[in-house]
Amino acid sequence: MLNLHKFGRNCLVILAISSLNTTLVENPVQASDSLWLLCDNSHLALNLLEHRSADGQGRVTSLSLLLGVNIFSGQLNDTNSGKVILKSIAKNKSNFIGYLSVNYSQETVSLKGILDLTDGRFNINTRLKCKEMRPDL
Repeated sequence: MLNLHKFGRNCLVILAISSLNTTLVENPVQASDSLWLLCDNSHLALNLLEHRSADGQGRVTSLSLLLGVNIFSGQLNDTNSGKVILKSIAKNKSNFIGYLSVNYSQETVSLKGILDLTDGRFNINTRLKCKEMRPDL
C-alpha cells in the first residue's frame, strides 16, 4: 500500500498528472474513429472529416471546400448526403449552397449548387475523386 503521508502532496499531484496524461494520450481511439478524405478535380478540393458527434450519439462529416485561397466550411449530420451550406472562414458568409453526396465505397463526392464569390456566382455540378488520408503512426 502506498504511504501518502510519507510522500505528501507532491505524490498526489504526480498521480493526478499521470492519470490525466494517460487519459489524454489515448488518441488512437479517436484516430480510428475518424476518416479523412481529400477530394479534388484540379479546380476544387474538398476535405472531409467523418467523426463521432460531440454528444457521442451520432456522426458528423465536417467539410472544407478549397478554391484558390478561399476556404469554406460546413457539415453534414448523421447522413452521407443532403443540403449543405458552406461558409467562408474569412467572412462568415454563406458562399456555397447546394447538395453534397459522399460515396465512401467509391471514394467520390458529388457536389451540386451555387458558389457565390466576390466576382460572381458560379454553378457547380461536379464529381470529385477522393483519397483517404492516413497518418503514419
